[in-house]
Amino acid sequence: MGTMYDKELISYIDYKGFCNDIMIYESTDGVINELEEYFVMGYGGIDWNQTKIIFMESLDSNVEQYLVQAKNFLKKIIISFSHLQNETVFVIGDNLTELSYKMKFQKFTELFDQFLKIPQHTYIWFTESKKCINFSFENEVFFG
Repeated sequence: MGTMYDKELISYIDYKGFCNDIMIYESTDGVINELEEYFVMGYGGIDWNQTKIIFMESLDSNVEQYLVQAKNFLKKIIISFSHLQNETVFVIGDNLTELSYKMKFQKFTELFDQFLKIPQHTYIWFTESKKCINFSFENEVFFG
């Protein structure tokens, strides 16, 4: 039923009244399998050296600055690819969370900070366009 971090995310989703907007699944296997169909996976997740990167940035290690920069990165994607706002995404982590979260990208932009406060690789998988945002544990973010 998820980790302590999943329980905190679910509690926050409930507190914000987003339960009807977000579906939560017990497994990340389906999302990972689909990611592996479109992206070369390496030891630490997606091998971005073998993937066409649309945007990439290094982020500050200070949590407050990191979240501001992450928000600006998401805005950059929305400005450049406005149609993605209404696309369905799956949000998964690779270590400290076990569940997968399905929602519209626009809803993710309202909750992103709760997911990114968890120290792990976080993947936002766009189910229709087959694009991915990857916030790495090493304070880098990729979109491709």
